Order: sequence, then structure tokens, then C-alpha cells
Amino acid sequence: MVSVVIPVFNGEKTLARAIASVFIQSAVEELLVVDDGSSDGTGEVIQGMQEILAAGRNAIRLTLLRHTSPMGVSSARNLGLHHARCPFIAFLDADDAYLPDRFGPDLLQLAANPRLDGIYSPVTEQRACTSLGQTAGRNKNPRIIGRDLGNGPLLPSFLGSPGSHFLLAGLLLRTEAARRVGAFDALFSFCQDTDWLLRVVDTLSLVPSSLQIPRTLIYLHDQNRSLHSEAAFCFRMKLLEKYLPMVLQRYDFSFFQRLTFVRSMLETSPGKNGDRFQKVLSGLRLMFSHPRLAFWMCGL
Repeated sequence: MVSVVIPVFNGEKTLARAIASVFIQSAVEELLVVDDGSSDGTGEVIQGMQEILAAGRNAIRLTLLRHTSPMGVSSARNLGLHHARCPFIAFLDADDAYLPDRFGPDLLQLAANPRLDGIYSPVTEQRACTSLGQTAGRNKNPRIIGRDLGNGPLLPSFLGSPGSHFLLAGLLLRTEAARRVGAFDALFSFCQDTDWLLRVVDTLSLVPSSLQIPRTLIYLHDQNRSLHSEAAFCFRMKLLEKYLPMVLQRYDFSFFQRLTFVRSMLETSPGKNGDRFQKVLSGLRLMFSHPRLAFWMCGL
């Protein structure tokens, strides 16, 4: 019933763990691994997992798709989305993993309501050792991302509430609905998943999972690109500015959501965190570029 897409680039240390977590999902019929021009042992890992699959009784189809040279995670996901053949689709990064029964409750919800395009479910985080091959144990108070965002419009909750969002790994969509959203934007080197999710919440009909228990594990490690990257911050600001004109046309943001959204756009870069002068400059630049912003903040 479910196609899972795993994009990978030089992921030899974690890919087997991600693939193995898909193998235990009874609802998965197809696994598409998209090798984005890896130069390490990723190909050997995939071959080894194919042999394990062939030796067992698992009915999953493991399909390998390749880019001859690196084209980026967006292009890799787009290739997987294009080739997916099952009625439902999900995405998993090569350094993360599914927990048991990832899809069962969500598929029951979708079967009960054909008008729904998808389900978002919470994920949890876990620290990993520097080697990536081992974990550092579960966090004492693990952060859970993607709980029920409430009954209001999803876009204001997604953009205008601190911590109120969900991740791509926690999303299950009808494949035809995912294709209606369009391709991941290959021009974004960072934040491409958030850009796509913003289009998802703006165009599709989603509800939270009925079982608000995380069934996807996000591993945090030193090689997460977005943790301490000046480039990631720049792309985040580019993303917020991309959606600002659309947001200014909407009146379904509460005052708190409007305030939170604007504050997020005034955040300084990691190297200048807390610099009030930089925030003032950012605010002046925003007001000059978008004169309507002040009226929108007042609900006018």
C-alpha cells in the first residue's frame, strides 16, 4: 500500500539502519532508494540489503534509482516521487528510522475518510554518537515534533506558532495528492523539505494521526547539515521571504501567530545571535520591502 522514498548521499554508515526499519513495516510494498551520486560504500550497503531481502520472505520491492553525479536531495526525492507506484507515499532520510507499525493507524484513518489527502504524525529525536553507527541512548526528555496543530487552518499554525509544525518524515500522503503539490524545489540547498511542506499545508487536506505517539525516530548527530550552518539560516530567511507575500493576503492568523511569524523573520544569523542592531536592520528592511506588513500586524 505504501511507497517509501529514501534519498541518500554518502550514507554508508546509517543507510542499512534506515532500510531495515522499512523492512519491518507490513504496510510497505515498495522501497525506492535514490542514490544521489554517492562516492562511498553506499552502493555496497544497498546491494547487501537487497540480498537480505531476497533471502527472506519479505514482499517489499526494493528499487534502486541512481544519479550519476550529485544533484541534491530535492532532485533525489523528485525522482522517487515520479517512480512511486503505490497509492500512498512517505519519505525517510537515510540517517533516520521508522519505529514498529509506522503506518497502520494512519492508513486506517485514510481508509475511513477518502476526502483526506494525508496524515501528519509526531516524530521523536535521539542523540547519536559521532560515528553515526551507534546511538548515545534515548534522551531523558526527548523532544516530540508534530503533535496535533489544532482545528484551525494549518498554514497559520505551521508558520505562526513556536514549535507547532511537523516534519516530512512524519507525513503520509496519497501519492496522487503528493504529485499535485509539485516537485521539491532544487534551488533550495537547505529548507527544501519545509518549502514543500508549506505547499502541502496550503493546498491539501490533512489531519493529525489518531495515535499521538511518535513512530519515526530522527537522529541528531554532528553531521546534521542544518544544526550549525550559516547557509541553512540564509536559506531559512529566503524561505520566509518567499512566503511573506502570500501570508500578507491571509486574515486567518491570530495576533500571536502574526507576531511569532514576524519575530521569526527578524532572527539574526547564528554568528550574530542576540544582536539588537541586526534585528532593527532586519525590521527596517522588511518594512521597506513590504509596506503592508504593519497593517497586517494590526489585522487590517
